[in-house]
Amino acid sequence: MRSCLSVLVSILLAATFAAADPAIDAIYKDIHDDVCTEMGVPRCPSLEDPNARWAFVAMWCEQHTAEDRCKTLPDGPAVIAFNHDTKQWRAVRGLDPDDVEQNANGIPTVHASTGDKVVAVVESTNPLLYV
Repeated sequence: MRSCLSVLVSILLAATFAAADPAIDAIYKDIHDDVCTEMGVPRCPSLEDPNARWAFVAMWCEQHTAEDRCKTLPDGPAVIAFNHDTKQWRAVRGLDPDDVEQNANGIPTVHASTGDKVVAVVESTNPLLYV
C-alpha cells in the first residue's frame, strides 16, 4: 500500500507537457480510482499531465504485474526512477537496465533514441521533509 501512496506523492519530472493521451487515460482512471478507494480517499486528486499518468501507471504496474490491465500496456514514454533511499537510478519501463547509468556524482545518463520521451520519478522519499 505504501508503494501506491509514494507514487501518488512522487515528484514527477517531464521534459515536455504532452497533450491528452487516450491510450493511457482509461487505464490510468481505472487504476487511480482503485487506489483511491483502497486508500479510503473520497476526493483523490487526479494527474492532468499524460506523462505523469504514464509514470503513475508504470510504477503501479511494476508492483502489480499479475494484473490484466498491466500485461498489455500500449506504447508510451520510458519511465526511470530515482530511489531516494539508495540514491540509485533505474529503468522502470521502456528501457533495459543497462540503458540507465549514473556517474560518480549520481547524475544519470539514459541511452535512448532521439525523440524518445523519458519521464523521471522520485520514489522512496518523504515529501514532508522537502515542504
